[in-house]
Amino acid sequence: ESSEDSSEHGQNDYLQCQILRCQLTVAQAETSRLETELSVAKSKISGLESKLSVAEAKITSLESILSVAESNNYVAHLENNKLRSKFSFIELLLYYHLISRFYFDIVLREFFDQNA
Repeated sequence: ESSEDSSEHGQNDYLQCQILRCQLTVAQAETSRLETELSVAKSKISGLESKLSVAEAKITSLESILSVAESNNYVAHLENNKLRSKFSFIELLLYYHLISRFYFDIVLREFFDQNA
């Protein structure tokens, strides 16, 4: 009986060892799968970081373009004010000319009326 027990005990040990080997193989396969998923995730993160970097560069470029546009708008506003000032000055000269002519006509009429 003891030799039978010993044989049965040895067979149980062998089966347990085989089970443990199978479990180890499954665990190694799962580890490998997880490492692959991690590698894929890292690649995706790297790709997203690259896209983010490109987006940031585009934003910086657009900010520069906006800054130039704002400067151009300010210069155009100053030029517009300058042209308005010139136009106002020309208007004043025109009014002065019209008033002077009107006044001169009145003076001439009075002169001719007095001398007639």
